[in-house]
Amino acid sequence: MLLIFLVTLTMSSAQAESVRPSVTQVSDARAVHLLFGEDGETVSNCVPTTDGWSCAAVDVESPTDVHLLVDTKLYALGPVEVEGPDLTVERTNEGPVLRWSRGVEPVDGRGDAVVVVRVNDPQSERAPMLRLDAGTLTNQVGCADDGRFPDGIPNDGMFYCATVLRTSGLDEEEWSLSVSMRTQDGEVEELGAFSYSEPGGLRYVSVTVGDPSASSGEDFPIVGPSAQAPEVEQEPVAEAPPAPEQPKPPPGPEDHSSGFFSSVSSGAAWLFVLVAVVLGWFLGSRVGRSRSDFDEATPLPVQPMDERGPVPDRGGILVSSASPSDTLIHVVHSLTVLRRVVIVGEIEDSALAQAHSILRVTDPDRFAIQKLIHTLMSDGGLPPVLLILGVDSVLDTGGASPTPTQDLLAAVQGDIWCAVFLPEEEELLAGFEGWGHDPQAGWSKL
Repeated sequence: MLLIFLVTLTMSSAQAESVRPSVTQVSDARAVHLLFGEDGETVSNCVPTTDGWSCAAVDVESPTDVHLLVDTKLYALGPVEVEGPDLTVERTNEGPVLRWSRGVEPVDGRGDAVVVVRVNDPQSERAPMLRLDAGTLTNQVGCADDGRFPDGIPNDGMFYCATVLRTSGLDEEEWSLSVSMRTQDGEVEELGAFSYSEPGGLRYVSVTVGDPSASSGEDFPIVGPSAQAPEVEQEPVAEAPPAPEQPKPPPGPEDHSSGFFSSVSSGAAWLFVLVAVVLGWFLGSRVGRSRSDFDEATPLPVQPMDERGPVPDRGGILVSSASPSDTLIHVVHSLTVLRRVVIVGEIEDSALAQAHSILRVTDPDRFAIQKLIHTLMSDGGLPPVLLILGVDSVLDTGGASPTPTQDLLAAVQGDIWCAVFLPEEEELLAGFEGWGHDPQAGWSKL
C-alpha cells in the first residue's frame, strides 16, 4: 500500500511542469493575464514588450484548462496537454491560438492591475456603483448580477465588476486600494481598504455594503465550474386540452356576387398595403437624412477650432492636456455659438458660458446617452456635440461591455462630433484621432 502511494505521488508530481507563457497580437490591451487550472487558480501576470506580452513562469499540471484575460474580456481556450516549457497564445480574428514555442523573449517589468470586485449588498435591488482609489488613480465602475463575466451566477444577490487600474505608473512598488460607494443621501461609504506589494496582477476584492469589517482580499473563482451557475431543472409544461370541435354553420343560399366583392376587397387591401409601404419608405428616406442634407442647400463647412485645431464636424477624437476640465471648458466656449453641447462628467456650472443649450448628462449609461443624442438629432434644433471628461465617465450599467466609452463613440461618431478629454499621463485609446492642447501653445496633432 505504501509503495502504491509513493508511486501515485511520484506520478502526480511528475505532471507538474513549469511553463513560461507569452501573448502576441494584443497590442491594444492595457493588461493581460493567463489563468491555468479548472478554476483558474494559477495566474500568470504579463508585461508589455516590443514583441508582445511576456508572462511570468508558473507551475501547472498536464492537462490544464487555459483562459486568456485581455483587460476584462475573457477567452476560454479549453483543456490542453503541456508540450514544453514555452507557450505562446496568439489572438487572431478566429480566436486565440496556442503554440508550444517561444513567441516573446522573457523579460521582467511592471504591469497594470485588473481588479475583480464581488459586492454583497442584500438591501439593494439595483446594481451598485463603486469608486476605486489607488494612489492618484481613480476609477468608477458599475457592478452587475446578470451572469456576465466576472459574474458567474445571475440573480443570486452577489454583484460583480472588473476594471483595469494603471498601477504600473505608480511611484512605489507597494500600493493600497480603497473601495467606496456613494449612498442615496450623497455621502461616501467606505467598503474596504487593501494593500499590495507589487504593482500589477489580478486582484480579488470582496466587500459587503454596510459592513466594512467583512471585506476580504482572498481569491474567489471567476472561471471554471465553481464560478458557473448550477443547472436548473425545468418543470414539465402541461399541454392544454384540445378545444371541443364547434359545429359548422349550415351553408347559406348561393350568392354569385360574393366572389366578385371578395375579389375586389382583397385587391383593394393589397393595393392599400402597397401604397402604404411605398409612402412609408419615401417618408422614412426623407426623415432619415441628416438635417444638414437637403436638395436645396449644402451645409457651410465648419472651421477648425482656434484656426488650427480639430474640426467639430463629425467623428470622434481624444484630447490630451494637463488640465482636461479646463480644455473641455475652452471647447465649450468655442462651440456653444454653433452647437448644442452635451457634457458627460463633473464640470462646475459657473465655468460654462452658453449661447445655446448646454445639457449635462444625469444618466451616464452608454445606451441612455446614445438615446439622448438620437433625440437631439431628430428634434429640429441645432446639431449636438458630445464632450466626455475622462474615459471612465461613461458606464454600462448592465455590465455587458468593458469599454462603454469606446462603444458609445463607435455608435454616434458617424452622426455627430464627439471628444474625450484625458490627462497627459493617460494613454490614448486605440483607433481614435488624438489631439493635444496647451493654453499657451494651442492645439497640436498627436
